[in-house]
Amino acid sequence: MSKIAIGIVLIPEQKASEKIVALNSQLEDHSIALNMASAIPHITLAMAHVRHVDLSIIQAELSKWKASHIFTVVSVSSHLSRSGKNLLWLDVSLNKELRVLHLKAMKIRRRYHVKGAIARSLQTESLSPNDLVYVEGFEHYAFDRYTPHVTLGYGKLDEEVLPF
Repeated sequence: MSKIAIGIVLIPEQKASEKIVALNSQLEDHSIALNMASAIPHITLAMAHVRHVDLSIIQAELSKWKASHIFTVVSVSSHLSRSGKNLLWLDVSLNKELRVLHLKAMKIRRRYHVKGAIARSLQTESLSPNDLVYVEGFEHYAFDRYTPHVTLGYGKLDEEVLPF
């Protein structure tokens, strides 16, 4: 049975995404290189390991969602990662609509998440072992601990980012 790690994400409107990509390009470390094609800025609502056969069912459920969400960036945060790099992200206000979307995404996770899929995923995914562990334990960061954000990358910004 084939499995894959997925993220259920909210993609900001075009103008906001382009600004986030521009901010990311100013960072000195390009190990997280955002773009508008393959590394699109996003707000993660949920993550899971799912069976390939369930992907079309999940996609059908997600296609029914009507999200008119305009997110509000409230601050820029950072912390020193385990590797000693400064990780930057945009904190997003957790409004009612975003909370509802997160809860709906977590409901999908609970229904389709396959526990213990990390070992198999390590052989087939391009994600790092740390990323796969994060996907497996995503519920720890969910519900009352959910902090919506958009990851910018590693480094420091010289310019004032807000208002966004």
